[in-house]
Amino acid sequence: GQAIGLVLAKKGMVFAGESLSPLSASYIRMLFALAGIWSLSALRGKMLPTFRAMKNVRAMTFSFGGTVFGPFLGVWTSLIAVKLIATGIAATLNSMTPVMVLPLLVLYYKEKISLRAVVGAMIAVGGVAMIFLA
Repeated sequence: GQAIGLVLAKKGMVFAGESLSPLSASYIRMLFALAGIWSLSALRGKMLPTFRAMKNVRAMTFSFGGTVFGPFLGVWTSLIAVKLIATGIAATLNSMTPVMVLPLLVLYYKEKISLRAVVGAMIAVGGVAMIFLA
């Protein structure tokens, strides 16, 4: 889904010309996602529990933070990358998210990272470096 979304977003920005910025494209993607998610929620009969959950201030604060850093900043910067560089390279960089999460797990959750995860991260970073050096 992520790859298809990136390719379609790039096509949309290209066909719109210089008038469609990555921020505008991100906004359009968010609006369609919002409509889709609320439609699925309504079809499944989950609207009332969703509205009840929205009364939890602590949960909404964390959800807002996750929304700003994930769907908003993450999608926006990925669309900037897609507009400026080849889609395959942008997708490769976007797929580095699990590697970027490792230091946050150590700092925020005090988790111990296994040697296997460290080696995997090093291989992933090495692969990305090879793409850029080629």
